[in-house]
Amino acid sequence: MNQEKKTDVRITLEHKGDKAISNQTTTTIYYKEAGVTKDQLKEMIDKYDEEYKDVKGFTHSAEYKDDYMVEKTTLNYEKADLDQLIEKKLVTTQKDKKVDYISFKSTFDMMKQGGFKEVKNGKFEELK
Repeated sequence: MNQEKKTDVRITLEHKGDKAISNQTTTTIYYKEAGVTKDQLKEMIDKYDEEYKDVKGFTHSAEYKDDYMVEKTTLNYEKADLDQLIEKKLVTTQKDKKVDYISFKSTFDMMKQGGFKEVKNGKFEELK
């Protein structure tokens, strides 16, 4: 959440034990406050869609409003080819380490280090 730039990123991780099942991200970006125009953002998103269109287990959509955009991304790790996710840099791993599954704990810890706050029961902070 960045109140100054009016950007809200919400990530929902589904897991069984330490095995991540899916990662859903909803991002809301207000154009003016983020310093981009609707057209600039649409151009960036179109390139992103083109680059990742053939990735198994990956879905992406963007809805453009007058003042803001809502983007939704889902990574279903059970349907995905983990090698392809690593190759496309949608998942990062330690070099030369074979990956059998995505670790919930490692993902969660990395997000907290990146400044994300844990939210339970859907009690997200709202943009003001």
